[in-house]
Amino acid sequence: MRLQLMRVAVMFVSLSLLVVRLSAQGSSSEHIIRLVDPTNQASGISILAPSALATSYSLTLPPAQGTANQVLVSDGSGVLSWSSGGSVSLSSLTGAVANAPDVRHFHPQTWTWSTLGGKTALSLSSTHTNTAGGSNNGTLLAISATNDADTAVGISIENSHSGGSSTNRGVRISVTGGSTNIGLEVTRGNAGFMLPSGTLPSARCHIGAGTASLAPLKFTSGTNLTNAEKSAVEFDGFVFYTTIDTLARGVLPSKYFVILDADNTLTSSTAAQALFDGGGGPANGSIDLQWGLYEFEMLIHLTSLSTTGALNFSFGGTATLSSLSWKSFGARPADVAAPNASVGAFQSGVAAAALSAVAANSSAWYYVTGVLRMRQNGSLTPLITLGTAAAGVVKKDSYFKISRLGPHTAANVGRWK
Repeated sequence: MRLQLMRVAVMFVSLSLLVVRLSAQGSSSEHIIRLVDPTNQASGISILAPSALATSYSLTLPPAQGTANQVLVSDGSGVLSWSSGGSVSLSSLTGAVANAPDVRHFHPQTWTWSTLGGKTALSLSSTHTNTAGGSNNGTLLAISATNDADTAVGISIENSHSGGSSTNRGVRISVTGGSTNIGLEVTRGNAGFMLPSGTLPSARCHIGAGTASLAPLKFTSGTNLTNAEKSAVEFDGFVFYTTIDTLARGVLPSKYFVILDADNTLTSSTAAQALFDGGGGPANGSIDLQWGLYEFEMLIHLTSLSTTGALNFSFGGTATLSSLSWKSFGARPADVAAPNASVGAFQSGVAAAALSAVAANSSAWYYVTGVLRMRQNGSLTPLITLGTAAAGVVKKDSYFKISRLGPHTAANVGRWK
């Protein structure tokens, strides 16, 4: 072993069970300890101090060599020890500033990052490669907390935007590539969405109330399942579907209706006219509908009619009907409240047709049900045509309701064989 002296410094080296070449060399601006490979003195490892060392310090090595994959960590006083690592202190991340000075003994600590526009405050990434016979499980970020606080929050995210118009997201999740991709999984407890401050979710999924401009829940239209699944809810852009039994998908229709809350006096005319354009009904007595297959139901009570002339029913409006079938039964008795014999009729076709041929009196009631197919969007108006002009009255509580069953070409829904 060769001992070299630099300037006036003297270095004493004691070796035990290890033979190396130790040299100290350098100039007035550089001091190096070099450990030379005893079998190849041209190669070695150099240890040197930083060029801008503020003060001297000592590092004490651990008493053992540690195990595989461990790293050296300092206690802040120069004493080194082996650690398994696996985590990074937030204080070591660029841009992280602690808002509380002490993290020991469960003191609260908040970290703040300041970022420029278009930058990410904190980005985590991980590449997990499965080994033969190993586990396929990998976790990018694991958070676990055990405490006795009155209210414990694992993760709290507040994203407040004070600039111009923009899209502001609190959480964005994208999961792809797996045979089963789960964006969010809540394994225990209740989940609340948009609940008022201080309101705790009281159901497995508790959704807050909507506003005048935001609905509490919306579905995007899509393709229904090839094989219906029990308890599924679907929306194909025409109607909602629910499945209460395996393969037994059913329609969950939205019902549109008008019901008079006062009498509606008709015009004394033999031209077709709206049944529900007064008495609290809409101004034109019509409803705007999208194309599709519909079922409808109507109950009307009429008074002040002429005792002669038939009563015809039809639809008006801008909608184009490709088919229409309906049935009616009713009566024109002297007293509608008294038991009386009713007469039925069935009609097929879009032209006006008689409700029924019965003995004529000045009052009448009719119940009508049927189906229709619309080939394009448009308005639909229930009409009545008086065979003899009279200022008839459509009485309060007369109603019309209609429900969409599916697209124009729909033939069946359910487990038909």
